[in-house]
Amino acid sequence: MTLAHPGFLAIESPTPTVHLVRVSGDLDAATANRLLRIVDARGHVVAAGDGATRHVLVDLSGVTGMAPGTATVLLRAREVAEAHGLTLDLVGTSKHTMTLSGRDRYQLLRFRSFPTVAAALQALGRG
Repeated sequence: MTLAHPGFLAIESPTPTVHLVRVSGDLDAATANRLLRIVDARGHVVAAGDGATRHVLVDLSGVTGMAPGTATVLLRAREVAEAHGLTLDLVGTSKHTMTLSGRDRYQLLRFRSFPTVAAALQALGRG
């Protein structure tokens, strides 16, 4: 499967404890691996004592397509985040779970997911 629109990543910090990565365009292997490196880098910043981040949100609501296997990279990103004491949750996955293959759909459903960034921030603020 060839995706037509390369993926883009934008990084925000909507609160001191939340690191938000917005993904837009197609989530292909290269974009998923860039996301993994961003999560790892944030974990190293936190481990070095230079950040208050406790949660990483990955917003997929702007994703137009997901290449096969990218859900596996998302799971790896969550493992990396957890190794640094961070949580990693997804936003906007509902449109993708219907279009993915069985294995990728199963892997995506293993994440805690929120319909919007606002809903995620509200839930994390209570946590």
